[in-house]
Amino acid sequence: MDGKESRGSKRKSGEQGEARALQTLNVYSNDYGICLAQKFIEEKTNEISAAQELLRLMDLWDTIVTADAMNCQKETVAAIVSGKGDYVLALKGNQQMFHKEVRAYFEEGVLEELKGKEGCYKKTVEPEHGGSAVREYYITEDTGLYSERGKWKKLRSFGMVHKVLKKADGTKEEVGRFSFRFQCLSYAVHIQHGQHLLYLVFII
Repeated sequence: MDGKESRGSKRKSGEQGEARALQTLNVYSNDYGICLAQKFIEEKTNEISAAQELLRLMDLWDTIVTADAMNCQKETVAAIVSGKGDYVLALKGNQQMFHKEVRAYFEEGVLEELKGKEGCYKKTVEPEHGGSAVREYYITEDTGLYSERGKWKKLRSFGMVHKVLKKADGTKEEVGRFSFRFQCLSYAVHIQHGQHLLYLVFII
């Protein structure tokens, strides 16, 4: 689920005056490669309420909803769970305390511990920008650390992706604000099966 702005749809002037760029919220099926639902929105900030409205109309049984950090909202989670669905949502600074507490949890000692647990860690290396992208995926069901856990329906797991670019000369480079990505999930997942979902949210 993601909102997009249609390029070329904005007009500074015309017979009817200025026209804002067309904003569209799409619910897309990764399995079937089709758009399941769509809603036009006047402003990007209206995407949150539009997403909740669409989700309440959908049967989400046996479905995992992925979305960017803008849609990481308690009401959005409630709409997904009400529709019998699960979720993987990107977690950023717009949920300041949530993001801060989860980020603080994934400190070095915890990461080393997760590496030793089956299904909690995976490392991938893929070609990228003339070098290689090294991604480390971590997952934990230790959600009791979050002080407002009870306000997020069906919250079950936290995920983290750490990305480093390894250049052809052997040097490594952090990718700025994209080096670390965090997710909240409504279900327990083995990292071997959950890697694709965490990656999907990582690139939204």
